[in-house]
Amino acid sequence: MWKELIKIRKINPDILFLCGVLVICCCFLLFHINPYHAVDDELMLKIQSIFWSLLWRPVPSLGMVVGVIMIFKSLKK
Repeated sequence: MWKELIKIRKINPDILFLCGVLVICCCFLLFHINPYHAVDDELMLKIQSIFWSLLWRPVPSLGMVVGVIMIFKSLKK
């Protein structure tokens, strides 16, 4: 019953390739953005820097991996 309800469409390899390239480009830009420079005197900047390094740094890394997987899947088809 659930198998009939959940059907995965085949995605065009060209669109998958372009999406992979777009994801990699966006993640590359996100990886190089670092707006916070911690100063020892300011507590709020230290908190923002910790938040940036713990939460936002893994996002571009995972995005790069997802983009590469999308490109390889598109070339495989």
